[in-house]
Amino acid sequence: MGGWTCCWGKIQRLHGRRSTMLSYVGNDTLARTLVERQCSGDGGEVSERLGNATQDVLSHTHAPVSLFQGLPYQVKVCQDDGVVAFRSFCSVRSNLCCPPGARGYYELTILVTDAEPKFCFASTAFKRVPGAMGKGMGDDNMSWAFDGARKCAWHCGKNVPYTCVWKVGDVLGLACDLAEIHMHVSVNGCFTASNGLVLHLNADSVQQDFFAAFSGSSGKCSAILAPRPSITRRHCRISSRLSTFTILHNLSPSLPPLH
Repeated sequence: MGGWTCCWGKIQRLHGRRSTMLSYVGNDTLARTLVERQCSGDGGEVSERLGNATQDVLSHTHAPVSLFQGLPYQVKVCQDDGVVAFRSFCSVRSNLCCPPGARGYYELTILVTDAEPKFCFASTAFKRVPGAMGKGMGDDNMSWAFDGARKCAWHCGKNVPYTCVWKVGDVLGLACDLAEIHMHVSVNGCFTASNGLVLHLNADSVQQDFFAAFSGSSGKCSAILAPRPSITRRHCRISSRLSTFTILHNLSPSLPPLH
C-alpha cells in the first residue's frame, strides 16, 4: 500500500508541475483542464490548485533573479542565497538594473562549471520568452556575454576572443559603465589579461536600463546583487576600476510585490 501511496504522490506532484508550466507559457485553458481531470470536478480544489500554480509562476517572474527565457524545470533559483542551478539551456535575469548614465556591477561565484556559460548584462529590450530557447545571452543585439568555457565574449551571435577559463571557486566581477559606454569582466579581482576584458558598446544601446542576466545549461553559480557584509566586493575592492561603481541593488527601485 505504501508503494501505491508513494506513486500517487509522485503523480500528483508531476501534474502540479505540468499545470505550473502550462500557466507559465500562458495556456491557462489547458492548465484548468488538466487540474479538473485530476480533481474529478471538485471546484474548490480546482481553484486552489490553479491558484498555487499561478503563485508559482509569479514567484518565478517577480523574484530578484528569475527564469527569463526557458521553462521552469530547466533551472532552479534559490532566492535565499542567490544560487542558480541550470538543468538545461535557458536564461535568467535579475529585476535589478543599472539605469542610463550610471555605473553598476554584480558578482557571480562559480560553484559548478558549465559547458555553455554566458554571463553579463541584457538591456530592457531583451524580452521574456516563456518557452524553450536555443539561444541565450549575447545571441542578439540586446544582450552581451562573457564565456569562460569556450573562451570568448558574445554579442549579436558573434564572438571575440576571451582567453580566460573559469574554474570552481572563481568570483566574476561583471560591470557596466553606461557613462563611458563599455563593460568589464574580472576574475578574483583581476582585470588584466587573461582574466579581464573590456567590451565597447554602441552609444544607441545604452539609452535603456541594463539588467544582470546569464545563460547556462548544466552549471551552478551564486549571484551577489546586493551588499553582504564581508562578502560583497571582497575581490573587486582591490581594483580602483570599480571605485565609482555601485552594486545593482543600490541603483534599482523597490521590488514589485507579488499579486
